[in-house]
Amino acid sequence: MSRPYASIGDVRDRGVSFDDATNAQVLTSLERATRMIDAFCGRDFRARDRLLRVDGSGGASLFLDDRPIILVRDVLIDGLPLSASDYVVYPEEGYVKLVGGRSIFVGFPGTFPAGSQNIEVTGLFGYLQPPAEVKESAILLAIEFLRTGPAEADISAGSAESTRNAIGISRVKIDEISVDFQYPSDLKSGSGGALSTGLLKVDGLLTRFRRDLRAAVV
Repeated sequence: MSRPYASIGDVRDRGVSFDDATNAQVLTSLERATRMIDAFCGRDFRARDRLLRVDGSGGASLFLDDRPIILVRDVLIDGLPLSASDYVVYPEEGYVKLVGGRSIFVGFPGTFPAGSQNIEVTGLFGYLQPPAEVKESAILLAIEFLRTGPAEADISAGSAESTRNAIGISRVKIDEISVDFQYPSDLKSGSGGALSTGLLKVDGLLTRFRRDLRAAVV
């Protein structure tokens, strides 16, 4: 998987010694924590290049479905490019706004013309470094996984003994066939059926980053 949201050193700095867990065990717990964070938030926290095709708003502002915005490289309206001086990017809010009512196209002064996927925005989205709350959540969850021991995988009795003492399982054997294994999201159902990581402090740290898990990605 991609690089976890915290490092082995971050976990060691919280007092997890080599007697407590090997580097491999710490790394596995961090990878598992990263998967849980992504599942809880309905998103990931990595930087990615994307081309977004967006419906024109008919107004001066164009909201994008991927935020924060690190960098906008190009904006095209019906295939025609805008100059970088024609718009302002609001990174955290996730939108692009035309500058001061300038007439960009005849008949559409200072507005993104309404349409269906008539605007293309290419750029870099996400986070160059995970937010502090996400990093802290990864550390806390990883330590919790190390503290509570291995999670049980749904595997045959014959292979259970060989994985019983593993903190994190990378491969299991089912009916004599070795297969790759990753933990599921590990998410729990909290009060009112709300999803929970199992640690209330982590739930609180991550709440502002959550997205509607049912939302479609453009």
